[in-house]
Amino acid sequence: MTIIEKYMEDLMEEAREEGFKEGFKEGFEEGFKEGMEKRSLEIAKYLIKTGKPLNEVARLTQLDIKQLKKL
Repeated sequence: MTIIEKYMEDLMEEAREEGFKEGFKEGFEEGFKEGMEKRSLEIAKYLIKTGKPLNEVARLTQLDIKQLKKL
């Protein structure tokens, strides 16, 4: 389990204890996913600027080559 996954798990447990509705979990997970994708795109832009081949950037960021070509 990564630090981020542990942090998410701790937040979810705290939310359950405080009585938040199930919608919190779904919203949090969706927001987290969107944030991670945004960060992956930022990293991909940097790697492309440094001259890394697109196939390597795709492997490192787990983004699709088609997405990378648009950057």
